[in-house]
Amino acid sequence: MLGAGAIRRTDAWRKSLVYRRSLYVTHGIAAGEPCTVGNLLAIRPGLGLAPKHAETLPGRRARQAIKRGTPLDWSLVE
Repeated sequence: MLGAGAIRRTDAWRKSLVYRRSLYVTHGIAAGEPCTVGNLLAIRPGLGLAPKHAETLPGRRARQAIKRGTPLDWSLVE
């Protein structure tokens, strides 16, 4: 019963996001080329999209050329 009454994310939680996995591009993707399961990998650090989005990304086309090793972001795909 004691406390602030609201659950909030702490600074420690925000700092720990880096240690989570996220989606990275393993092979370069040309502009307009669709993403495939073969050119995405969930690795650390957590600077890109969460791995839960891996099922929705195949078939989406790249808005621009994406280099190998780039953390994937919604702004990079259509």
